[in-house]
Amino acid sequence: MSNILIVDDHKMVREGLQSLLNTTNAFDCVDAIGTLDELREALKNISYHLVIMDLKLTNESGLTGITEIKASYPKTKVLILSAFIDQYFFKEAKKIGVEGYLHKRTDFKFLKESIFQILNNETVYDEALKSYQSKPVQDICCQDLTKRQTEIINLLCLGKTNKEIGSALNLSEKTVRNYLSVIFKKINVSNRSEAVGCCIYNQKY
Repeated sequence: MSNILIVDDHKMVREGLQSLLNTTNAFDCVDAIGTLDELREALKNISYHLVIMDLKLTNESGLTGITEIKASYPKTKVLILSAFIDQYFFKEAKKIGVEGYLHKRTDFKFLKESIFQILNNETVYDEALKSYQSKPVQDICCQDLTKRQTEIINLLCLGKTNKEIGSALNLSEKTVRNYLSVIFKKINVSNRSEAVGCCIYNQKY
């Protein structure tokens, strides 16, 4: 049997998944933590066969943790479980060497099967990602944004709503929407999720 580690900054998500995996009685241990510092400590103490990692942690990037895992613990497999599914994350994840990438809405039966596949040296990618496997990622640089646009995209990457962005920068919601419309066109994306993915891919946000 195998040791599993869940890394997600949402307590209910990680503990819920931990509980579900424990009910299968298929793993020696299933641990759940919320930060990269906890990840580093956990990896020193236990040899994990699989780490299930969220991409966007509180003020941290899951890609940073994944990169560290692959550099220091190359035998440990990684499954990304994230609400962000797009080509920017996907290309970076494949470059790092992750074995799986699924959306958080994946039903538990499929997730469990995917975990077993990964532990058996297979790769598993969300259906929505398959069209990206042969599609090149556009060369987009968020560093071309103005100072104000950068402030807005940074807050967007933190999961802030237009209202929250406006409050933080003393702007109206309409002004924030207008800024985002210009930003999306400038970096050639069509929605908030793609914008976040683009900037994390290019800046390792």
